[in-house]
Amino acid sequence: MAIFFLIGEWYGYVLSVFSVIFLGVLLYSSDNSYRLIQKNYYQAQHDSLTGLYNRRYFVEYMERVINRIQHTDDYVYILLIDLDHFKTINDTLGHEIGDKVLVEVASRIKRYCGNNYIIARLGGDEFTIMSKEYAAQYDCQELVLNFSEALLHILKAPYLIKGHHLYLSASIGINGVGRKAMDARYFTKEADIAMYEAKAQGRDGIIVFNDDLAKRVEYHLEIERRLYFALEHNEIELRYQPQFNKERKMIGCEVLVRWNNHEFGFVSPAEFIAIAEKTGLIIELGNYIMEEAFKTLSQWSENEIEIEQFSINISVRQFFHATFVEQVEQLVRKYLNEKIVKKVVFEVTETI
Repeated sequence: MAIFFLIGEWYGYVLSVFSVIFLGVLLYSSDNSYRLIQKNYYQAQHDSLTGLYNRRYFVEYMERVINRIQHTDDYVYILLIDLDHFKTINDTLGHEIGDKVLVEVASRIKRYCGNNYIIARLGGDEFTIMSKEYAAQYDCQELVLNFSEALLHILKAPYLIKGHHLYLSASIGINGVGRKAMDARYFTKEADIAMYEAKAQGRDGIIVFNDDLAKRVEYHLEIERRLYFALEHNEIELRYQPQFNKERKMIGCEVLVRWNNHEFGFVSPAEFIAIAEKTGLIIELGNYIMEEAFKTLSQWSENEIEIEQFSINISVRQFFHATFVEQVEQLVRKYLNEKIVKKVVFEVTETI
């Protein structure tokens, strides 16, 4: 630029001006490119709604922590937080209100945690927190439990969103990461299991993942796997429990279901019915129970075994299934006549 200016001719001055303009364009483009790179880098690591770190960054950060503590005796904990009944807010008040609630939840967590924790939104209404590194596992667990209880109290404080007073609770699953840690997703999954255990125990609580919980989950998964083949292997049996009136005269019976597995023996209905409802197998199982029960009632009638009522338990999920009424009508036409169909009573569990 200075060389062009020293030429002393008119075209030298023109070239100097163009050089200044060109330099300005280069600086402007460079600055814009840098800002764009920084923006893309930020967006790749952060959740667009809350500004917290996203799942991708959290997993990558956790992998780095795991690699670091392989060479030390340090210990960290991860907390998985899921808001209880948050879907109700979205369904009744709309996603705009729901998003504002999530922003407020994120803000409360950030204020409480300060700069000592890594906080991320994994998606939906799930948040996760990683503690700082501790030298002793016991001290770490004690501190994290106290920390989690205080956080639950903060999250339960009323929310005022666009004139709506909202009340939320949360379920928290906790998992420790120590020297034997292997994979970030594996430990996040264990925290997830602990969180769902908190929900199963009534929500608004804290569960720490441990070996007993791991064994129970593994047992339930095996029960679930074998339940798929229970009907095929003729392992489902019905029992008929007598019902008496106040004069102790038998007036009817209640149909009970039992599962006799060759490895586990008799499995409690409290265990396998809940699993069947969760997996959807309750529809097939419920139809099988109803058909076998109708067969039995028909045979009793043919053998002149008279009862006043014949009670069959119906799952809530089966009761609301689209084919329930049609299935009942088909089985009634197939096995029952007008006289004995009046004896059938459906009982629905209290959870309805």
